[in-house]
Amino acid sequence: MKIYCEHGFYTFAPEYQDDQAYLEAQTGFKLVRLGERLTFSPLAQLGDLCLQGQPYGNLTGKVTYCGTPSDIMRANGWTFDLKAQALVELSTLTQLQALYLQLNGAILALETLPQAGAPSGAFGRLLSFAGVARFDSRQFILRTYEFQNQSN
Repeated sequence: MKIYCEHGFYTFAPEYQDDQAYLEAQTGFKLVRLGERLTFSPLAQLGDLCLQGQPYGNLTGKVTYCGTPSDIMRANGWTFDLKAQALVELSTLTQLQALYLQLNGAILALETLPQAGAPSGAFGRLLSFAGVARFDSRQFILRTYEFQNQSN
């Protein structure tokens, strides 16, 4: 299954018929349809306008912003917490994300879907990524990625 995560907004594109069932079984997360892709139910409900001081998802907007939900999340300093299945402040994620740089430049995450916004040692805080899930080996291969510098 192809995985896309833009500033904490996760979407998935099945490559095979059973991909959704495999991802749900492996991670315990349920997915819903969002256009041509799949996502988590709380993310599917987000709109394209956030007003400062008004509710957006389960948080209150820090800035007024019109754009995609991923852009709104970036502008407000939020990400989607996989365990809580809710938007959270980037700074609240403190659990280290284990990532392994491969010789081909890809980054490998083992066992669990990578948590956007989690600190990841020498790389910094993982903000966005795209890659694939390999269910047979329980690997998530990140082919493109964006990190926030540790000094930020």
